[in-house]
Amino acid sequence: MVRFRFVFVLTALCVAGAWLLAVAPGAAEEAGYLTPDQEALHEGLARRAADLDRREAALDLKARELETLAHEIARRIDALEAEGRRISAARAALDRSRNAEADALARAYGAMRPREAAAVLAGLSPALAEDIAARLPPMKLGPILGHLPEERARDLTRRLAARAGLAAAGRDGNPS
Repeated sequence: MVRFRFVFVLTALCVAGAWLLAVAPGAAEEAGYLTPDQEALHEGLARRAADLDRREAALDLKARELETLAHEIARRIDALEAEGRRISAARAALDRSRNAEADALARAYGAMRPREAAAVLAGLSPALAEDIAARLPPMKLGPILGHLPEERARDLTRRLAARAGLAAAGRDGNPS
């Protein structure tokens, strides 16, 4: 807006000078056409107009750079989203594979005699024993728990209850 004011004033001065020359050619020389103040104002306005033009060009360049960066960012976001979808699909496939393996283990333990299954479960890590036991049907799990050492059976039962969202029994066998 400021640039346009300066250009308008500059244009008005030029038109006024041209009009003065056309109406009274001798009057311009008598009046000196432009006073030193007017010449200084004219030169100042010209410098300001040139400065505003440079600033406008710099802003245009920055705007183009920002637009290019915005496109690059959008491209990278799209690439990251595609990578996220690929990772999610890979995780889902891995989860399906792990679940299939755990289901196969549970079927194997379910097919064993309860005493043998209990002996093997007692030697596994608590987390793995819990995962396998959670996949066993209750009719198969009950006899296996009966053959586990008492402390191990209690711990496994607490873990299964917590997994199911049930309140687990306290250490002494009473509800907490």
